Amino acid sequence: MKNILCFGDSNTWGFIPGSDHKRYSKQDRWTGILSEMLGSSYEVIEEGLMEEVKTNTKKSLENTLNSLGYEKIDALCKKLRR
Repeated sequence: MKNILCFGDSNTWGFIPGSDHKRYSKQDRWTGILSEMLGSSYEVIEEGLMEEVKTNTKKSLENTLNSLGYEKIDALCKKLRR
């Protein structure tokens, strides 16, 4: 099985515009549709964040990736491609 990591904003999270932080159902979110289209050979991992959370998380992710160094990031990417 191959993994696909979808890391994004409120669109990836499935935010319903104009709602009070409500989200679309899994089968209606684009990540759910992608998962359905690809079938059981792929696992779609959904990591969407709302804007107010995303800013701090993005900085944290950037710091983590920078501290790993290129070789470790490359190894992680290769592992995710399996």
